[in-house]
Amino acid sequence: MLKKNLLISYFLAIFLIACDSDLSPEEVIEKYREAKGCDKLEKVTSMVATEQIHFESSDSMLAYGRMIKKRPLKSRIEFFAGISLIEIYNGTDGWYLDEFSGMKTPEKMPLDMISEVRQKAYIDDPLGSYEKLGYSIELEGTERVNEREAYVIKLITENNNYAYYYIDKENYLLLKQKFAGSGEFKEFTFEKVFSNYKEIDGILFPLSIEMYLNGMKQNESKVMEILLNRDIPDSLFEKIR
Repeated sequence: MLKKNLLISYFLAIFLIACDSDLSPEEVIEKYREAKGCDKLEKVTSMVATEQIHFESSDSMLAYGRMIKKRPLKSRIEFFAGISLIEIYNGTDGWYLDEFSGMKTPEKMPLDMISEVRQKAYIDDPLGSYEKLGYSIELEGTERVNEREAYVIKLITENNNYAYYYIDKENYLLLKQKFAGSGEFKEFTFEKVFSNYKEIDGILFPLSIEMYLNGMKQNESKVMEILLNRDIPDSLFEKIR
């Protein structure tokens, strides 16, 4: 009887694994694209998003952010909390001003920073448009995220960098993003947890984003407004004056 029960348990386990792999990674992404509205997002010419950021290290510290993107590949990212952090990329060159680090005047971005900021300048969803961007994907299995089952997709970008995307198995929206990095003398893991989706012009955007560093919550962003297809002057993407 014990041997029979073990055999039943074994075949049940095999069946459950098969059920978890019932979709190919390409099929998961196709369902994700449909749920998010990636076809409509790929037709958006510009985007402006403003957010309020609450930092866990201080009950009273609030920052405000604004992200501006314009095709083909221009971006301006601003954070204000008494002092400013500004990053600008015009498709070729970039400039930044980081008053949080004591900078007094803007500087031209070094090449390694340009590569990182360029990734932020895409309007297209990097996961939903992975083929168009020349990336590749792998299905790593499933995991639970806040009591919800999720497909785990590994997105491999340029220079073999990668990140993990956790896609809800029921509604195919993004629940979490995770990626690792390294700094001086140590490695770290970043996680973003997404919730409170809202439809804007047929595209679903998360309005709440929590950031974790090595498992510890760092901040929570509340998106206050998203504007699409506005007329944005190119002068916003030139050198900071």
